[in-house]
Amino acid sequence: MITVIHLRDSAFVGGPEKQILGQCKLLDRSRFSPRVVSFSTSGKNALTEAAASEGIPAACLPDGKLASSRAVLRFRSLLRESENPLVVTSGFKADVIAWLACGSQGVPWIAWFHGYTAFTCRVRLYETLDLRVLRGASCVMALCERTAAQLRRSGIVNVNVVPNGIDVVAVRSTGDRRSARHALGIGEHEVAIGTISRLSEEKGLDVFIECAAVLLRSCPNARFPIVGDGPLEADLRRQAERTGFGSRFIFTGFRKDAVALLKGFDVFVLPSRRENQTVALL
Repeated sequence: MITVIHLRDSAFVGGPEKQILGQCKLLDRSRFSPRVVSFSTSGKNALTEAAASEGIPAACLPDGKLASSRAVLRFRSLLRESENPLVVTSGFKADVIAWLACGSQGVPWIAWFHGYTAFTCRVRLYETLDLRVLRGASCVMALCERTAAQLRRSGIVNVNVVPNGIDVVAVRSTGDRRSARHALGIGEHEVAIGTISRLSEEKGLDVFIECAAVLLRSCPNARFPIVGDGPLEADLRRQAERTGFGSRFIFTGFRKDAVALLKGFDVFVLPSRRENQTVALL
């Protein structure tokens, strides 16, 4: 039995987290035992709770500015408790903890690279450091050939491309146009032009709103559902109001039924400034 330990620093469940949970659910349980590990000051977070709800064992490492050494010690303890552990990390903090913990115990470590956002100086620093840390991984998984080429140019040799995937059967069987438009409050004769996204700088939602305002001058029956939440939600709501067409925008916040709501769109828009292979587009 191989214990596959997914380590991810995440306070929410977005695209990468859904990929982790989906992979864990589909593993052959006669050969693999999945486990999800994250970071928290309270012992749980959105990712570990989502994993537990799916019957996937989950745990949290200590979090905080002075908790790194305790997190490494706790993670080493988890590795010792696991049968034939294989670590899969996502994100800078997870990569660093695995780099410090796995090598000393001879545990194979796969870094699942979802891409960088580079949206602040601090994040760019972390991303630069991460490229150095990733050289210590047994293997790095990239989502597409372009990203794999960038990693190789950075001196990371052992890179493989593993694209994101979705459960096509589940998508096809979830919701329909009528129920989705009713949930969104969109009339049958209105044109729904929407997106599903985390509301953060790299996703380009400000550009989406700017373009929507231009389109509304010639297509006043258009509605613009924005499904998701994030740090820029308040700013984006204010921007929508400033266009003079505030009522034409629908901010739903985070929705577990995002796939079902998608059935109500006439057009899906991906305005991202930086993106690798978004689950929403798939």
